[in-house]
Amino acid sequence: MLYMVELKYNREHRQQALNYFWEHGTTFYEGKVVLKGLWVATQDMIAYALVEADDEEEIRKASAPLAAFGTFEYRQVFSSDQI
Repeated sequence: MLYMVELKYNREHRQQALNYFWEHGTTFYEGKVVLKGLWVATQDMIAYALVEADDEEEIRKASAPLAAFGTFEYRQVFSSDQI
């Protein structure tokens, strides 16, 4: 399943927040969460990560460290051809 993780990071934690994604490469939480893409709205201080995982619990656990950099939420998403 695909999920979009939205991180609203604090200005002083911008680099650490982005490093969290870059340092992990494409896998998080013991390889159970796969990063598919990362977008950053720098002026709004928001990062969007498209990730794939088998269930929401894996996303919650993989995203938990992001709380040190700001607030985050996630939601399941679908590609337009799946609707």
